[in-house]
Amino acid sequence: MIQSGDNKAQNTQLTLSVDDNKMTLLTVDDKGQQVDAAKLTAHNHSETSGSLGNSGSDSANSSSKPNTADRLDLVTVIKNADKITIGDYTTESFKVFKAALVKAKRVLANPNATKTEIMAANTALVKAQSALKRVNTNTNTTQTTVKNVPDKVIAVKGVALYRKPNFSKHLKMNSFSKMPQMHQAQFKVLGIIKADNDRLRFHVRDINRQSKTYKQAGYITAAKGFVQSANYTSIAKHKQLTVINPEGLNGYKSSRLMGEVKRHYRQGQFLKVKHLIHRGTLLVFQLTDGNYVTTNKQRIQVGRVNLPKVVKTKHRIVLYRETELIHRKQMIGRNVPLKIMGWDYSSHGTLRYRITGGYITANHHLVK
Repeated sequence: MIQSGDNKAQNTQLTLSVDDNKMTLLTVDDKGQQVDAAKLTAHNHSETSGSLGNSGSDSANSSSKPNTADRLDLVTVIKNADKITIGDYTTESFKVFKAALVKAKRVLANPNATKTEIMAANTALVKAQSALKRVNTNTNTTQTTVKNVPDKVIAVKGVALYRKPNFSKHLKMNSFSKMPQMHQAQFKVLGIIKADNDRLRFHVRDINRQSKTYKQAGYITAAKGFVQSANYTSIAKHKQLTVINPEGLNGYKSSRLMGEVKRHYRQGQFLKVKHLIHRGTLLVFQLTDGNYVTTNKQRIQVGRVNLPKVVKTKHRIVLYRETELIHRKQMIGRNVPLKIMGWDYSSHGTLRYRITGGYITANHHLVK
């Protein structure tokens, strides 16, 4: 009650009137006559709190202003969410997740975002991520309709490895060019399924040691024009093989291709086959000399592979240390006969001859 010292003994009462943001306090006596009055105007909440004391303002600011930990938590959640790709989940669930991710990034980029906004964005993104529904690729398995699924396959043409059976550019993991047989890309087959367009895909693991996706799993086409079994599954009529592996081939005493090596066959050597033996998923050739060798197409080729034993230089050429023809060793003059020890290919599939000391070009314009 607002009164002067002289009016304190009077019988008075307090009345209140409000007009928009203005408030008037009136003190009147028992006869209804005004004794005292005070007018107040409403101000901003934070200013009013400040007039009452700093403790209320500090408390309000601490609850609305985010700290560093709040932002770091949101950064972590966003980083984890960015690793998720659309091919792994249903379109509907990913759409909700993507919207939450975009909103969270927008909030994080706003320097004036409040703690409440940051916490809400964090919670919404985590909730949307947990609600993602994976695409069920098992519903289209075709193992009951595909017979003799190979244990391994090689790419006889250029192929690509994808994260999902429904191929698209953003799901591509790696590409493999068409290469000569000894360097064709090879994959371990994990299964076979159908894509949404009813085309068969091999679920595979990359087993090419020099590949950037080595040991990673993915999907490649199962079309016969692009991939074939990595092992021979029958004996050719002439029952002859040629060793094509630059390091040669081991012949084993055991059909398990383990233990004692009975003989080593050099590259270019012709072998005669006696039997094709099945040991579960393992296929091996038994040779006429009694030894057992692999049926892998990167190491042997059915039939006779005829390459020259000697070439003569037409022009001066360079002897290189490796098949990429980068490091020179020496010059070789014109009309020099060279004994061919073997052959190999560059990373682009270009033929090179191996002679004593290194590699030379196989270009017929330079050697014959």
